[in-house]
Amino acid sequence: LLQLRSGHIPLNAHLNRFKCVETNKCQACLPEDGSNPAVETVIHYLFECPAYEEEWFDLDRALG
Repeated sequence: LLQLRSGHIPLNAHLNRFKCVETNKCQACLPEDGSNPAVETVIHYLFECPAYEEEWFDLDRALG
């Protein structure tokens, strides 16, 4: 939880700051309209990335 809250988590937005990855963009989602992928932040990963819509649905259904 501390990593999520602080943003020090192995997502591209954080890793790119230290030159561990070439881009800070999300590699899991590619917008259908051809625009640039979103920056892979904690908020994007947990709540916005369309690549994880099925997992959100399963979690929502399991939690009621």
